[in-house]
Amino acid sequence: MAIQSIKIIFTGKYTVLDFWHTSYGVCFIKFPELDEQYLKYSSNRTVDIYAANVRLPQDKEGVSFEIISDRGYSFPTLQGGQVEDAKDIFGVYGYPTAIVLNKTGSIVFRGSSEKAFSFLEKEL
Repeated sequence: MAIQSIKIIFTGKYTVLDFWHTSYGVCFIKFPELDEQYLKYSSNRTVDIYAANVRLPQDKEGVSFEIISDRGYSFPTLQGGQVEDAKDIFGVYGYPTAIVLNKTGSIVFRGSSEKAFSFLEKEL
């Protein structure tokens, strides 16, 4: 997917994309906090929050949805392309990594989830 296509999808709101993959335990440790933040902002129409799964070659289709559903989390999950797509499109090289897109779809923050939500709070 081209970067311009991404911007069309994620415009008009602040969007937090929390990138993770299935084989890194730290990604799972932060899910309760991500769920708490999602519930905090769920009624705010200017913010969207997604757990953005990056598929590893061994991952079966839909595994990220199963993992989140089995654990009972509320936040929505996007299952993206391979690791290379996250590198090329969003500049994500390590996991977990959160990015914040502003209302025009530009990346305005890249770092940890905790710092992403602190940044978002200041922006709002």
